[in-house]
Amino acid sequence: MQKMIRKTALLLSFSLMLTGNPSDLMAKTPQNTIENVSPTQVRRQQQTQKKVKNGRKVIEQALASIRTDGAKAARLLNKIKNQNDFEAGLREILNEYYSMKKSERRELKAFTRAVDDSAAVIINHYEEAARERENSANLDFKANEVVVSFVYGTSEEEIERIVKETAAGYELIDSGELHIAKELPEYKKKRLEKISDLKTDIVILAQINLEDTVKRAQEKFKCYDCVVDASENTFLEADGTVETPNGQITMDDPFFNENDQWHMKNINIAGAYHNLQKAKSLREVWVAVIDCGVQIEHPDLSGKILTTFSVDVTQGNIRLSDCPDKRSSYGQYTGGHGTMVAGMIAAKANNGVFGAGVASIADDEASDREACKIMAIKCDNTVGSGRHITKSYLADAINFAVSHGAEVINISYSVKKKRFKHTEFRSLENAIKRAVSADVCVVVSAGNDGSQKLRYPAAFEGVIGVGATFSNNEIASYSNQSAAVDIVAPGGQRGKKIFSIRPVKNHRTRGYCFGMGTSYSAPQVAGTVALMKSVNYNLTSEQILSILKRSSTVTVRGENYSSRFPLLNTGKAVSMAQHRKKGKYPRVKKNYN
Repeated sequence: MQKMIRKTALLLSFSLMLTGNPSDLMAKTPQNTIENVSPTQVRRQQQTQKKVKNGRKVIEQALASIRTDGAKAARLLNKIKNQNDFEAGLREILNEYYSMKKSERRELKAFTRAVDDSAAVIINHYEEAARERENSANLDFKANEVVVSFVYGTSEEEIERIVKETAAGYELIDSGELHIAKELPEYKKKRLEKISDLKTDIVILAQINLEDTVKRAQEKFKCYDCVVDASENTFLEADGTVETPNGQITMDDPFFNENDQWHMKNINIAGAYHNLQKAKSLREVWVAVIDCGVQIEHPDLSGKILTTFSVDVTQGNIRLSDCPDKRSSYGQYTGGHGTMVAGMIAAKANNGVFGAGVASIADDEASDREACKIMAIKCDNTVGSGRHITKSYLADAINFAVSHGAEVINISYSVKKKRFKHTEFRSLENAIKRAVSADVCVVVSAGNDGSQKLRYPAAFEGVIGVGATFSNNEIASYSNQSAAVDIVAPGGQRGKKIFSIRPVKNHRTRGYCFGMGTSYSAPQVAGTVALMKSVNYNLTSEQILSILKRSSTVTVRGENYSSRFPLLNTGKAVSMAQHRKKGKYPRVKKNYN
């Protein structure tokens, strides 16, 4: 028996020497034997692969002919019998055609005539989308983009999958949560900690396919359960003009007077100045100017710009100091509108250059005391002094300002679109809610349409909407007079416009300008709010709005005499903020009834 066992073991070891390890033997076995695939199935797979390869070859041949012979490209495409492969090839060819300039699509008509009739629907979609893009100058929204909001918690993989199925690409606008900048002072971090757990929608800016109109792309996204909203990327327009005057500056600080900077008298800046001289200390407040860009090296803004946090959100938050404006001889972003707004808030006082900003009257170089600095955030995707921004980049800019420590935000823009649904602004409203929850005061111009219709973003709850007055403290005829207006400030008129700074080249003397509109009423309020926060940092947004309204000593009637608006009184507002007694002020809400 033992001999038989030994013999069996010897034979087994000998067979293993010849064949190797059993697992190795399995690895060397042909795949079709392991999976038990029949020869017929193998042939079918090979035939399918051959058809795909041949189909790819036909599409490549067709693509090579689209510029020279559209009919030939169509005939080649018609050889593909499989409908899915045919449509995929058709889209490739049409994508190539519609990526060209209109003048280069000479063979497109010949292609569409010769291609199979089953292509008609897809061709029609491309034509509709092309017409929309070509008409972009007349639209109230960006032609090739859609703003999409996802339920918070939707994974990055899921978003990428949906975009791959629906659009050409995307850019993340809002991750749904606040990421506090590490470089902030502790007192700013402490203020932001209370909203660190606040979650909102995840928002992306989707670049749509050449085949889709904006409406069609919206409908595609709305088919997914995790998509909360898909809407147009609406334009907002600047609410003021910028005009360069004639003449030269001949003396130091010549414009800080009752003739040129007349608005300073109307808002009682002298009262604020006297109160601030008595203040023992001031907290440095950061004001985010969200606009078309600011000339950060303007001589009257020297030392007033937070260069680290002054960025272009349309280019991945690149610093303005590192991103020259190639179309400008000034060498950097020099938005006239944004520079004028920044100057009205923080242009240096007592420096022998141009005029002074509202918040700069508190500055004292001798004691190194400063009330305000500017965070310049460019959010239009045009170069230089563009006059339009989109709601997606505006929301992105607001989120950046909040997470990087701004206490005040100035937006001198309002929605250009005449008809819209309130839900279209979900992403923007969420950004503003986050800002208000962090006690960031969002000051917005009410618009220059002269109507009583609500204009956004001024109409959002928690925002301080600002209308305009003439030099005689009467309501400006061009100013919006809706319930969105919380307070009014000088906006100027013909012959008596608002003075501020403008981009200057090589420190030449003509770095000043005059303008008109609610665009320049808003920064007067923003500058006042900065002074109020500087003397009493713990004021909430609600308390600030309440003080602004209660401190007004002049009530401005609307043109229909049924509306009354408080006129900004900077002197009294700063005094009330400085000596505010403990206790809550009544909550001020916008009344749309």
